[in-house]
Amino acid sequence: TSTKDMVASVIGGHYITLKSELNQNNELGLPLTVMRLDETHEALVTEMGIRGLGQIEYLTKIVRPDVAIITNIGISHLETLGTRENILRAKLEICKGMRPGGKLILNGDNDMLSDEALLQAILEEYGADAIETVYFGTEENSAYRAENIHGSSYELFTPSGQHFAVRLRVPGVHNVYNSMAAVCAANALGISSEEAVDTLSLFGEEASRQKIVETPWGFVIDDTYNAGPESMAASLGVLRDMDADIKIAALGDMLELGVLSEESHRKVGRLASEAAGVLLAVGPQSVIYYDTFDGLRKMHVSDSSEGARVLPPIIRDYAQRGLKVGVLVKGSHAIRMNLISEALINDFV
Repeated sequence: TSTKDMVASVIGGHYITLKSELNQNNELGLPLTVMRLDETHEALVTEMGIRGLGQIEYLTKIVRPDVAIITNIGISHLETLGTRENILRAKLEICKGMRPGGKLILNGDNDMLSDEALLQAILEEYGADAIETVYFGTEENSAYRAENIHGSSYELFTPSGQHFAVRLRVPGVHNVYNSMAAVCAANALGISSEEAVDTLSLFGEEASRQKIVETPWGFVIDDTYNAGPESMAASLGVLRDMDADIKIAALGDMLELGVLSEESHRKVGRLASEAAGVLLAVGPQSVIYYDTFDGLRKMHVSDSSEGARVLPPIIRDYAQRGLKVGVLVKGSHAIRMNLISEALINDFV
């Protein structure tokens, strides 16, 4: 979704653009977005959700994309799709509805997306082998390449030989990748890299997607819309790199991970130990975070409502001692971690 918002921001500076809102990415939400199009719109930017094989094939035939972006083949959706190759196959279904001459933009640093033999075999099977693939990443094989990455600032090299210093307002190395994808999409639609980079320098993300909110006692990283292992790692990296006397990771369950759920939660627990001194684990599966976490203090609560009651007094105690507190709040959407971030941002005095 961060990629969608960046792409819409860049394209919206050049074309009259409609983008899908929040989670309108399924067989109900996507048609609702399409129905909002009128004769004034010149571009549509939407995302397509995935629950199983065949879903994206259905959705892509509704919108017939000119440009498609796949940023990652991870382990989210493993519970429903079984293997990472099936996740790749499901996401590549987007090509079945693409217009002739369309461009498929891929993360060249992802092991599955950079497996050209496997990719080409699936595209041929789908009758989409004539689609042009464009890679972005940090390796030499990517046409759009990031070097000298520091936080969310980096140097971008493009296929035309141009070189740009990119400075993003949104934190995290994952946004380096999202912004490169946005530049690729912009170029595919006739927008210059220079214009795209200028627009990205002003980009600020929507609420509940790694929004950093300053408070009298420190800050909250409000990233409560959803969570998977990769996005958890990225957000914990942001917390780790920010300045605070006390860092708190309030982490909810990650859902739909299938057989890899336990190990994924364990890995996130270890990453939380590196990023924060205090852990608030929320939800039944998050007890694995609790068991793995090796910090100064840790707590486990059954749900986000309890977490919203437990955390403010702890922060108040640190603040009264003159300590700056930084809190990351993140978890799968169904865990409702927004109740905790709202308690900290709106209700906490």
